[in-house]
Amino acid sequence: HISWRGNVEVCRQHGSYKWMDVEKWRQQFARVDPDVGPRVASAILAQLQIIGMQQLGEFLTGELEEASFSTYFKGADPHSGDFGVVSMLQQLINNRKLAEAFQLPILEPASRIRMFNDGGWSGGESMRRITCMYMKCDRKTCHIDPSHSLEMRFAFITDIAKQELASSISQIEVDFKVSKGAITISHPPENLLNVKDSAGVASGLAFRDPHISNYVSPAEMQELCNRIGKKIAKRRPLGTHNIASTIGFWHSLPKAMLPVLILGGGPVLDFNGNRFSWHPLIVSQHVLNPQPDIPGYHCNDCPLAPR
Repeated sequence: HISWRGNVEVCRQHGSYKWMDVEKWRQQFARVDPDVGPRVASAILAQLQIIGMQQLGEFLTGELEEASFSTYFKGADPHSGDFGVVSMLQQLINNRKLAEAFQLPILEPASRIRMFNDGGWSGGESMRRITCMYMKCDRKTCHIDPSHSLEMRFAFITDIAKQELASSISQIEVDFKVSKGAITISHPPENLLNVKDSAGVASGLAFRDPHISNYVSPAEMQELCNRIGKKIAKRRPLGTHNIASTIGFWHSLPKAMLPVLILGGGPVLDFNGNRFSWHPLIVSQHVLNPQPDIPGYHCNDCPLAPR
């Protein structure tokens, strides 16, 4: 009961990525494991999502009351996917009430600021962004003070990111003397992604779909993705924090995605012990050949500065 071919064609309509021939991509799995491999590939393709600009805009701004001011981060990456979010927000939000986080105007007391983020996967980067917003810094024209409220708006967020952010926000409230409840997290209810099961055990998103588990064993699927992933992304074989997401955006492919989808490399051993190089299904030069971050973009004390 898996229809993956039609799903791939829908995904290919979003973004300007190059795509490997899907049958050749699936054959790589068969080379590694002739029995389980093709079923794992099909299971991944059936879950794949590339969120288009219009859909992302609806997730981020749909039916929300206008905030006093809206903001976003571009960050130190010269080719950051956040630039794509900016171009979309500029079409949907009053541009007089929209600015990059480092260029906020002087805000009236009790202002409500909404910060937009496409995805919250582990929560680490989002936590650092919140902290940066409250810090005084010569790189920023203005910072948020305790009289303001801040809403972090996500198109998608995982349960582990939400839990991590709740803990971090409690600490920020203490450190910056912010009232409890002044910093909030919001997202479309249907886009809360559960990495943990009812017992609190974490498992990658790609291995939790009930329809997939009827088709291929989640354990077999995870083992094969992990085996290949260790050869092409040693530090995150199943994506950031083993999140194993199959969700990308028209403007960026998050590091939480399964590496078998977006990275290449090797050598990967096939069923007969021969070595071959893995090729990604979705080809983004920003992922494969990223530019180094702009040096000195963040101040030395900034939580976003490289360590």
